[in-house]
Amino acid sequence: RRAVDELSAMHDVQPASVAIAWLLAQPNIDAPIASATSESQFAALFAADELVER
Repeated sequence: RRAVDELSAMHDVQPASVAIAWLLAQPNIDAPIASATSESQFAALFAADELVER
């Protein structure tokens, strides 16, 4: 958890963005399933994509 908090602070994103970015970067995971019920959660989903190197 501490690593996620440190990375989220370093990139100025929510911890959820870091967790989703990690999932997106895994070669064996084709499409992580996530949902958003608020605007801030929706923003976290999009921020995750910006953290992943392709």
